[in-house]
Amino acid sequence: MFLRDLTGNPVFISNSMLWWMVLVISILLTNFSVKWTTFQRIDEVRVAMYFLLAVFSTISYSFFISDYLAVMIGPYLEKIPELSFTAEEIKEGIKSIITWGSLPYLIGSVFGCFTIELVSRNHNRQANTN
Repeated sequence: MFLRDLTGNPVFISNSMLWWMVLVISILLTNFSVKWTTFQRIDEVRVAMYFLLAVFSTISYSFFISDYLAVMIGPYLEKIPELSFTAEEIKEGIKSIITWGSLPYLIGSVFGCFTIELVSRNHNRQANTN
């Protein structure tokens, strides 16, 4: 809504752009928070970023679980007449939730780790030249 109000362009609130905006903004916010951190706290941010990377890497690597979850959830959903999903639809839904729930943070934390190393390198270079 902010970008729509700022630019006057309604494309920023359309359903087709929503997922991409979440992805891009999450990546940018993660990296800006790293860039604006004081160097005295860079080690704390590094640990937090590596923890974020580990958590969301684990989530993204668990895509294979969606096959097993679809088989386990299917019989329960068949008992509810309003919900008639096939195992393939359940599997795709689970994959979609895992993808869009973890992908922005995974990419953001990978680039955040790069930004931390870049800030650390630049600080060390400045310290060596002085």
